[in-house]
Amino acid sequence: MPKPIERGPNSWQIKIRRKLPDGAVSNINRTFDTREEAQSFIDITVGRVAGYEVIDKKVERSTSLRQILERFRDEITIKK
Repeated sequence: MPKPIERGPNSWQIKIRRKLPDGAVSNINRTFDTREEAQSFIDITVGRVAGYEVIDKKVERSTSLRQILERFRDEITIKK
C-alpha cells in the first residue's frame, strides 16, 4: 500500500501505481495539505482500483449497533 510522502511543512504527496485487470496501468499523483487527507484518499482510491467496496471509517465509527440492526431489519430481513 502506498504511503504519504512529506514534501514540506504543510504538504503531503501520494503516488499510486496499479496495474488494472485489462492490462492498463493507473498512475495517480496528488498533493494534500494534511497527512490524514492523503491517507484517506489512498484508502478510497486503492479500494476502487482493486474493485473493493469502500467504507468511510468516520461513518463506520459513528454508527450505533441499533442503527445497524434496524438497517438489517429493513433491507435484508424483508427479502427472506
